[in-house]
Amino acid sequence: MNILTKTKTIQDAQFDLVLPLDGHIKSVIPGPGHDHWLFGMDAGMAIALGRINPDLTLAPPFGPIPGGAYFSDSFNPGASGFAAITHMVMANDKLWAFGLFFDFSDFTDHIAIIRYHLDGLVDDSFGDHGRVVVTFPTRNKSDNAPQRSIIRSATKAPSVPPEVLPDGKMMFFFLDINEDNWDGRTVLVRLTAQGDLDTSFNGTGIAPVQLAGRDLNPRGLLTQGDKTIVFGTTQARQDEPSLAVIGRYDSNGQLDQSFNGNGFIAIGDEERYVTNLGSFTYDEQDRIIVTGTFDEPGAPDVPSRLFVARLLADGYADPTFNDGLALGIELPFAVHSVNATVIQVENQNTILIAATADIDGQPRGALIRLTNQGAVDDNFSGGLGYHLADRRSEYLTLGLTQYPGIVVGGYVNDEFDGLPAEYAWLRHFSEDGQRKAHPRQRVMPIR
Repeated sequence: MNILTKTKTIQDAQFDLVLPLDGHIKSVIPGPGHDHWLFGMDAGMAIALGRINPDLTLAPPFGPIPGGAYFSDSFNPGASGFAAITHMVMANDKLWAFGLFFDFSDFTDHIAIIRYHLDGLVDDSFGDHGRVVVTFPTRNKSDNAPQRSIIRSATKAPSVPPEVLPDGKMMFFFLDINEDNWDGRTVLVRLTAQGDLDTSFNGTGIAPVQLAGRDLNPRGLLTQGDKTIVFGTTQARQDEPSLAVIGRYDSNGQLDQSFNGNGFIAIGDEERYVTNLGSFTYDEQDRIIVTGTFDEPGAPDVPSRLFVARLLADGYADPTFNDGLALGIELPFAVHSVNATVIQVENQNTILIAATADIDGQPRGALIRLTNQGAVDDNFSGGLGYHLADRRSEYLTLGLTQYPGIVVGGYVNDEFDGLPAEYAWLRHFSEDGQRKAHPRQRVMPIR
């Protein structure tokens, strides 16, 4: 099959690339030289990586297949399990693929890493032939352990990548699920540059993260100097209230009490809302932008809504943004989840969000832009402030180009050779959300 074949059923198909790969694109990042994009995706029980040009054509050669522009891989080729990629990162002249490996031998998730050279070939000098699957020291297989058949942590992929520190060490915010705790304990994990647990971090390489004794469902982390800001949602059963939580930890894995005066700040209303933290980023003033969703279990006819909040660098609410409160956004559709957020600096620090809308019970990719004060931006997408995909799909990752423009990745229900499935999907927009052509130019890195 010709990998460049594009669906004929999408309007402006020349600005879409639907790959004949059943799976979801989870990460899109600028490649070395910033003249192409790299993407990472889930592909069945494996992962896949590829390289494309700014005009959404494939850019071979990339990877181990001669003349190929994409390839599949496994975090643990010698084991039986299910893999999910969360993010790719370029650091120290290497390409890192981060994800999770659900090992059928112990029925638990493991942090998993592959390190590549920039041409897509595995870097055998890292870990075990370029790969690391992290096992915590207290995790032992039990012959009577109940069998699990899904990756729990990977169902909520982090919305920013793990951090590769200047010295090559790596930071993760992880939900550790095992036979003793099926809800999971939330931990910060630091690995050495070779992928071993860094025992100089909290004595074990692992530090627990809790809000008043409650574990979180992690969404990701950002580094702030030698400190780490974590983002998550308090664990709750379906339709129980939950809070979006942001906290800061020091370089030894201890809660930093100087952040908001107690180490944490929470968003929501435990008496009323199910609040889920979606995504987050810094703006050019190092303020923290947080986005997510909230809904009211007691009001089933009220759709799930988008929220945005802005914090100062020290964790206190920014009083110049909605009087220091999180802002609920009115849109003509329900927002099921927020998957990625970036700041368009050249457009007065507008907030660009890749989300999943709920249209009559069906997921649709949604690209939404807010002003720097949180209003729906009527300068985007022909005055609407948002662009909705025209069929079942999700936008799971987001990047900016230098023209300037926007690239989103995810999946779409499509059909190749008569086989309907959720296929990997990349889309291109102008900076103001229009679906129009741009000249092929260099791609700006997102930091």
